[in-house]
Amino acid sequence: MDQQGQQDGGSGGYGTTPPGWVPPPGPAPQQPAPPQAPYAPYAGAYQPPPPGPYPGAHPGQPVWAPPQKRKRFGWGSLIAAFFVGGLLATGVIIGVLALLVVAFGTPDTIANTHPGAAEGAEVAKVGDCLRNSPETAVVADRSQVIDCDGLHGSEVTSVVVTPGARKAPGHDNLASFADDACAVAFEDYVGSSVDDSGLDYAAVAPDASAWAAGDRRIWCLADTTTLDVGEGSVRNSHR
Repeated sequence: MDQQGQQDGGSGGYGTTPPGWVPPPGPAPQQPAPPQAPYAPYAGAYQPPPPGPYPGAHPGQPVWAPPQKRKRFGWGSLIAAFFVGGLLATGVIIGVLALLVVAFGTPDTIANTHPGAAEGAEVAKVGDCLRNSPETAVVADRSQVIDCDGLHGSEVTSVVVTPGARKAPGHDNLASFADDACAVAFEDYVGSSVDDSGLDYAAVAPDASAWAAGDRRIWCLADTTTLDVGEGSVRNSHR
């Protein structure tokens, strides 16, 4: 081996480093990724999209709008409505009744009064037919009693005694008692209620002098002014 070969390493050029040789650069070191900020939830309130056709909408499509909440009526509203409706209905009924009272007046069964009769005196009794109508009938004696086959204006259906108080009751109270008593007497005598009959009834009540003398009797009469001669008594006639 020559001298030059020794200087080159003596290996024929392999494993030698030429003069001025610089090794190639290696791979660049990777830099760490910068830290990211932690996730924060969206704090803003939801905003619906602005009015108008949304992007991509076709002409004629409706504009989007947020849904409307349905109103509900709770139990309180229903109870209040029912209460108000009941008050209105009650007011209407009271008003109608007041108008009827003003137009027609209160019903009064007492058509006439009697002065009373002495104890043991002959008076009209149940089944007697009287010549006059209840408005002018005489019951404290038998001066108007006639045969029922003749033309007669009233017929005695009952004689009742009012509860005995020293002071006479007011007219309305006495009329109410007479109406109840004579309605029952009419149905028992005629055989049908006054609502189903073509007849009516009335009462002859004691006047102040009769009441003071202790006569508390009320004569209940059937009004027979609509009957013709020969029709007879209305007892059990179901008219």
